[in-house]
Amino acid sequence: MITPFPLIGHKVGLIVLSLTLVACGGGGNSGPGDAPVVAIFADTGQRLGSLPGVEVVLGDVDGDGDLDLVTGQPGPNGVWYNDGSGGFTDSGQGLGQGNTQVIILGDVDGDGDLDLVAGNIGSSSVWINDGDGNFTDSGQALGGGNPQAMALGDVDGDGDLDLVMGNIQANTVWFNDGAGNFSDSGQTLGTGATQTIALGDMDGDGDLDLMAGNLSQPSTIWFNDGAGSFTDSGQTLDTGATRSIALGDVDGDNDLDMVVGKYIGNTVWLNDGAGNFSDSGQVLGSGLTRFIALGDVDGDNDLDMVIGNYFDQDNQVWLNDGAGQFGDSGQTLGNNNTLTIALGDIDGDSDLDLVTGNEDQPNRVWLNDGAGNFSDNGKWLGEAIQTAGLGDVDGDGDLDWVTGNAGPNTVWLNDGAGGFTDSGQLLGTANAYAIALGDVDGDGDLDLVGNSVWLNDGNGIFADNGQTLATDVTESIALGDVDGDSDLDLVMGNYNQPNTVWFNDGAGNFTDSGQALGSTFTQAVSLGDVDGDGDLDLIEGIEGTNRVWLNDGMGIFADSGQLVGASVTLAVALGDVDGDGDLDLVTGNKGANSVRLNDGMGTFIDSGQALGSASTQAIALGDVDGDGDLDLIEGNFYTNSVWLNDGMGSFTDSGQAVGASDTRAVVLGDVDGDGDLDLLVGNGDDRDLAWLNQSS
Repeated sequence: MITPFPLIGHKVGLIVLSLTLVACGGGGNSGPGDAPVVAIFADTGQRLGSLPGVEVVLGDVDGDGDLDLVTGQPGPNGVWYNDGSGGFTDSGQGLGQGNTQVIILGDVDGDGDLDLVAGNIGSSSVWINDGDGNFTDSGQALGGGNPQAMALGDVDGDGDLDLVMGNIQANTVWFNDGAGNFSDSGQTLGTGATQTIALGDMDGDGDLDLMAGNLSQPSTIWFNDGAGSFTDSGQTLDTGATRSIALGDVDGDNDLDMVVGKYIGNTVWLNDGAGNFSDSGQVLGSGLTRFIALGDVDGDNDLDMVIGNYFDQDNQVWLNDGAGQFGDSGQTLGNNNTLTIALGDIDGDSDLDLVTGNEDQPNRVWLNDGAGNFSDNGKWLGEAIQTAGLGDVDGDGDLDWVTGNAGPNTVWLNDGAGGFTDSGQLLGTANAYAIALGDVDGDGDLDLVGNSVWLNDGNGIFADNGQTLATDVTESIALGDVDGDSDLDLVMGNYNQPNTVWFNDGAGNFTDSGQALGSTFTQAVSLGDVDGDGDLDLIEGIEGTNRVWLNDGMGIFADSGQLVGASVTLAVALGDVDGDGDLDLVTGNKGANSVRLNDGMGTFIDSGQALGSASTQAIALGDVDGDGDLDLIEGNFYTNSVWLNDGMGSFTDSGQAVGASDTRAVVLGDVDGDGDLDLLVGNGDDRDLAWLNQSS
């Protein structure tokens, strides 16, 4: 039996804290007779990365005056450079290999740029910035606990940034020597499952105090003696289940108040100026909150609240009346299991924009026009997948992931253990409904064929060779030597146009053979020797009756006359599912999927099986349970499934549900190097997922 699991994270992000909160305005102030300014957020359309955003933080890491983005992830952490107008480009850096729970930016070595501290399971690390946004591991390993939150601030009064860690175990304080080297102060503050921390001068004595929000115990306040030694104030605020806290002067009396994000309703606590907090009585939202941020989003010079929620609840914006009373703006900013949010002016127009770090979708960017109205900039990074392929594109012996997208195609490099990092390449700009990997120029590496031909330099860097082959009507591509000259030719399955065959000259230059195969709505094509004569024949999956085209050995195809099924077929796969040595046919349909067994001469007989009832958009065959036969993966519009083969071509549903989000591509391959077939799932409206196989 196989027990796969998705590579996803599940952890709260950090609280970014400053002693003085500056409100950023952009649209003017509302007077008594003016209509109220409503802050309305709209998704920009950007999808940043394929891994879940355990943490997102904003800061000018490359020194060009705009806010860049650093993402904390289950695999290597990412750095995304801002173009100044809120468009982010992956820097290609993959920082660390640990399971990062929280990240924070700050100038820890005193050279004027923002460095990075990553809180990881096991030990945390410090990454030093060269000033241009390139980070180098300092080699430090801080602590051995499980940090859930971190804050940087000068707690001992020596002019540099110290570090406070909120842990599952006791919280710790690390002193900085001024050069970015941290030493444990030996303090252990509290005992209860801290999820979030914040530093700020809560008692008005000029040093930074500590607020700790706990999961299983009430939140606590620790007062600083000015030298970095903390004492429990004795206050117990709320009843636990705290996921996020933010400090800021919400009622305009010049001290730091506190907003608490909880699973059971968010609360606002007002400070009397001496660090004593009282509940304002407000309960904001319906709970299940994972992150709260304060900032002036509507330009009226008070601190508003943005709430990031979990369990598919909508994120929300609550506007402040200036006296610390918050009203729901009515906006719903996505429902993506948000773990963390960051506010900052990312497009340079002097208002606060929003980035959300999400568990089950890529991170998202929401731009503010200055009056609280937000518009989509139409950029897509790492999502809207329509097709995908696995192959070793960089020559390091593992399988990499290439995606064909609604925007530019992307290349994700494997670390050998099934962790994928965006290479930063954006290949093409048009819709790619079909791609294929293969060595089309004969130089020994895998090239990419989609709307155009992209040749690989052997290191996974692709260059367009200038050919334009596919069009917007091309739904499927298959590569294979159809004319017997030992190079890879190309067959295109087109929608509402005849399918075409393109011959390769051996150097990756393709010429149309002039054939027009069929004239119906082709959704999928597959090549394989179905009649046993040594050449590659063609299966055409269409919105109607599927067809079999036989090859004469020179790449000229003739309709065999077979009408193989009459479903709306969206995917086809060839493989010997019954173990008799010939290629059988599995079709993925809008209704039940079917299995047709080959008689050895290219005639297919319906096995009578009806597999599943969902709208299948992709299928893959492979031995996933290690018993020597080909099993079936169904990629569906709803829930994907795994069907196990009995060795004679009879399939049984394993009961596994491997993802559930408009799946467009399923690909099998050993991505983690353990000798079994893992599964990569490419989704149309969700981030891509890798499922690792744990065959017993």
